[in-house]
Amino acid sequence: AALQESHSLHDSRFQEIQEQSAHHSSLAERVEYLETAMGESADQHARELVALRDAHGRHSNSLQDLQERHASHSSLVERVEHLEKTTGESAHQHARELAELKDALSRHDSSLQDIKERHASHSSLVERLEYIEKSIGESADQHE
Repeated sequence: AALQESHSLHDSRFQEIQEQSAHHSSLAERVEYLETAMGESADQHARELVALRDAHGRHSNSLQDLQERHASHSSLVERVEHLEKTTGESAHQHARELAELKDALSRHDSSLQDIKERHASHSSLVERLEYIEKSIGESADQHE
């Protein structure tokens, strides 16, 4: 009986060891699965990290392009403002010069009118010469 009890205990212990072994095998498979999943996940994360770095580089370049365009755009605004200011000043200067020319023309027109009036009141050169010749001729006739 002691032998049988020893065999029974041995069988019971053997069965426990087999169950533990089955469990250990299952545990090894589970660890292997986790390692594989982690490896795939790490590979996927590495690929995604590379893709994110590439996207960041493209966005950085795009941002730099936009900043450069914005800088030249500001320069363009300044240039247009300068042209508007210059054109405005030029227009005011031309308006002043035009007013001065109109004033000068008006003065010359007045002077011309005065000259015409004085000329009209004076005898013409031909009339004056004829008068002198007539006076000299009458005077010569009287002296003869």
